[in-house]
Amino acid sequence: MTRACIEQDNIQLTLSKAEALVLFEWLARNWEKTQWNVDDIFIHPAEKAVLIDIEGSLVPLLDVVFRADYDKIVEKAYQDIYMQSN
Repeated sequence: MTRACIEQDNIQLTLSKAEALVLFEWLARNWEKTQWNVDDIFIHPAEKAVLIDIEGSLVPLLDVVFRADYDKIVEKAYQDIYMQSN
């Protein structure tokens, strides 16, 4: 379950593993689309930089990214989150 807290100038966002995996999958899938390489979709280069940093930060935390059954794991994460939200 997603939680957030603030400490001075930092915001800490806590995601479940399923949430992190769904976020990573969305970022990775959309990064592959050519429009992410077109800077016109971003108002400022900082937006693109933040998304790249988030995706890169998630990779070492998600040991399932390189597993053969990754697609099944992602599908389960989608289902788990969907079921929790309903």
